Amino acid sequence: MRSYTVIFLMSLTFWGLIGCTSSYGVNFVTNNVAVLTIGKTTIKEATEYFGDPLLKESVSRDSTESIVLTYRYDEKNHAFFERINKKRLELEFVDSVLNAFVYSNSFDEDSTDFDSNISSKLAINKTTKEDVFRLMGRRGGDIRLPSELVKSNLSESIIKDMPTTAKELLLYQYYYSKKVKFGEVYALRYKSLLLFFDSNATLIKTYKESNTD
Repeated sequence: MRSYTVIFLMSLTFWGLIGCTSSYGVNFVTNNVAVLTIGKTTIKEATEYFGDPLLKESVSRDSTESIVLTYRYDEKNHAFFERINKKRLELEFVDSVLNAFVYSNSFDEDSTDFDSNISSKLAINKTTKEDVFRLMGRRGGDIRLPSELVKSNLSESIIKDMPTTAKELLLYQYYYSKKVKFGEVYALRYKSLLLFFDSNATLIKTYKESNTD
């Protein structure tokens, strides 16, 4: 997926340049991710929950103006810096109210790791959004369509293949970087599950992707 590719390249460039430095970004608390509510949470509330973002962007789409806040923290850990854990939260606001968010975390605390095999329990045109929450919890992202976060988190091929009747997307992500055999070079490991819902909050399409060990 495009977002993974961008993050991977940024990680390689960053870690290659800084050598012994063990972290990047600004650490942030994540226990309030669970209270984020589409159509309700405000920018003011979000900054009270998570602090000042690493990046703030204003985006124009057709006649819609949106604000995107990005929080990110990467840290080398485990024996001999064999792994880089990653924590990322993106929030999109339209008219100062939350329209979409994407959250992923490979640190032990509040990890977004999930069992990708659970997708076999989901039924197209039958499973509801609430069914998914009961099975998988609320550890991922919730995107009300259309959204600018689609461009930064989905590949062009998936965007082109999105159902025209999709009104909402639940996005479960888990990724980290793992050191390869030689030098300060890390390869991205990830898994993701994308669930598209219609206006009745009924599942209409799924995508699953993974290259984890």
